[in-house]
Amino acid sequence: MILISLSIIFSVISTWITLTRISPLTGFLGASQGIVNVTVNGTLSFTINPQSVNFSRLNPNDNDNTTDLNPLPFNVTNDGNSLLNISLSSAQLFQSAALGTFYFQVGCGNTTVEGNCSSRSNTTAPSQFTNVLSNSFVVIPYLDFEDSNDTNYIHVNVGIPAGEPAGLREAILTFTGVVT
Repeated sequence: MILISLSIIFSVISTWITLTRISPLTGFLGASQGIVNVTVNGTLSFTINPQSVNFSRLNPNDNDNTTDLNPLPFNVTNDGNSLLNISLSSAQLFQSAALGTFYFQVGCGNTTVEGNCSSRSNTTAPSQFTNVLSNSFVVIPYLDFEDSNDTNYIHVNVGIPAGEPAGLREAILTFTGVVT
């Protein structure tokens, strides 16, 4: 009996010594989380092609526009990664007609997806022609940056005033892009 008692005590003490000498046991550790933050900078970049619209020769009282793609309209492409508002201003085109009249007009035209002249907002672009002004106005609101929908036409409409003298007429249009 003493021998059995000594064996049990010896066994318990040996087990205790063995367990305290090994590394502590570890169990399952719950999943930890890490956070990665990145801020992607917005890029404002757009191209215009062609860079000029040439109506060739027109007579007084003639009217022509680019909706038939002859001549080609301005093709504005958003090359950046942000929505853009494209604004336009111009110098005077004719000697006998001021800006802000129906003699010199522009309008937004769809190129890739129907409705892309105004698909991102309730603001509509001037899809019908609107008079060109010397102060900047939005001609394409919310021009998308996704490749499938990042291009719009800006159509030009000119009417030659009845009393316009003969000669070459040019107006420089200034396009401005603003991230929305």
